Amino acid sequence: MSETSKAKCMDQTGHHQHICQLKKNRENQAVSERTDQPGYICHNCGAVANQARDLCNSSPIIKRT
Repeated sequence: MSETSKAKCMDQTGHHQHICQLKKNRENQAVSERTDQPGYICHNCGAVANQARDLCNSSPIIKRT
């Protein structure tokens, strides 16, 4: 079995403002403001956000009809 690779942030300079770090720092108001209408999901941690820039490894959420 191969060794599991650690998830990587695609924007290290802005990482301090990503949802995962805001949650870690218990900045609940900032998290709430950035996740009230999610359109993106993080492939590293599963967090959702309104904007892709708020996540480490994002892609748009595909809404099924």
